[in-house]
Amino acid sequence: MLMGPMASRMFPFLPPLAAALLALGSATAAYATPMPLRFDGTERARIAAPDVDRRSVTGTLSGAAGDTVLLLAGPRELRIPVRQVVRFERSRGMRTTRSRGVVTGLVVGALAGMALSAGKASRPTWSRLGPAVILLGGAAGGGIVGALVGGALTTEREAESWERIPLDRLRADLASHAAAEVIDSEQ
Repeated sequence: MLMGPMASRMFPFLPPLAAALLALGSATAAYATPMPLRFDGTERARIAAPDVDRRSVTGTLSGAAGDTVLLLAGPRELRIPVRQVVRFERSRGMRTTRSRGVVTGLVVGALAGMALSAGKASRPTWSRLGPAVILLGGAAGGGIVGALVGGALTTEREAESWERIPLDRLRADLASHAAAEVIDSEQ
């Protein structure tokens, strides 16, 4: 028995909430398709290829030729064969760190608010509202306070966010890019 009689009266919303979260998670995973890489000079990438440079090289994907990625890194264009690439990452853009503080404060505040309001939910004076309403009110109040505190305490800083691309997917995107160029040249 996962929930006893007291817990099922205090938290009647947990089973439907858990079912909804599981359904939402599986639905988003089923429809999540990765965006193909663009080799047209509009997408930033970070490539680790020890034969080209000891460190990762960051630049703009300027094109592709066969199994070679063309990366514009500053004033020079590098030709990096895929067989030399050990890690490939795509830029997801600049992100501020303040949003991370707000979300962390929201979650911690909501959990603290629920924990503090759980004691009030079992008191007879508050029982007219119902335990679920009391817990949700505590979570909402605590979440708002936590988000404000988390946002205020976090420093505003921008950092580039990176998504790691599997090398098999890099090879597949290069092949589809080459096929698209062949079709465009025939028309």
